[in-house]
Amino acid sequence: MESQDNSNSKKYRNCLHLYKLLSPKNSGTNFNVISELVYEDDETLLIFTQKAEVPTTICTDDPKGSFLCCEFNRDGDSYRSPLSNTYFPTPDDENEMKKIPEALRNLEIKLNKVFQNYIKAYYSSEAICSVYLDTTDENMDNGYLVNVRIKNPIKDKTKDLDTGCWDSNNIIEVKYIPDNQNVRVEYKISSSVYLTLNVNNGDTGKLNASGYSIKTVNFC
Repeated sequence: MESQDNSNSKKYRNCLHLYKLLSPKNSGTNFNVISELVYEDDETLLIFTQKAEVPTTICTDDPKGSFLCCEFNRDGDSYRSPLSNTYFPTPDDENEMKKIPEALRNLEIKLNKVFQNYIKAYYSSEAICSVYLDTTDENMDNGYLVNVRIKNPIKDKTKDLDTGCWDSNNIIEVKYIPDNQNVRVEYKISSSVYLTLNVNNGDTGKLNASGYSIKTVNFC
């Protein structure tokens, strides 16, 4: 078992290393191609899709408001809105789409309201935040996952900065660990930021810069 674990760890690390070597400008295409390479390996694919940072896209189809599309809220070709709990575009059979437990959905609604106030205080008026929750297994007995996505595009052109965007991806893994008569709660937070800048001025000319940073913290 240990040998198999080491093999899986090596696979996803190699995937991440390859992803980092490729140009961030084509991150979406790079992500899809590497995912296809390990598509049959569920564990490697899951870890890679969680750790590889890909800029989110914005969906405006939900009447309740815009939301961010990412791997965390995707099922097939549709994306679940945290505002209405509805998939867009509308799938052929909505009953077959993934649903989260009611307790998690109630917490998801509250967290989305909290983070709407957060981005108003710390980001621009163009910023969008979507919070998604999911189980780590078939129920919540062992814990759950929280994914906080923030996208802050720059639309107002300044003298030097033509366009730019800040994409933040924060995954919090909550684990319930039995500890004698009690239950210990362990948190693992992985945060990544993808930044793109398009500068156009007399000193630099036209300059496109992009990159991302990833950090992970564990605590109880």
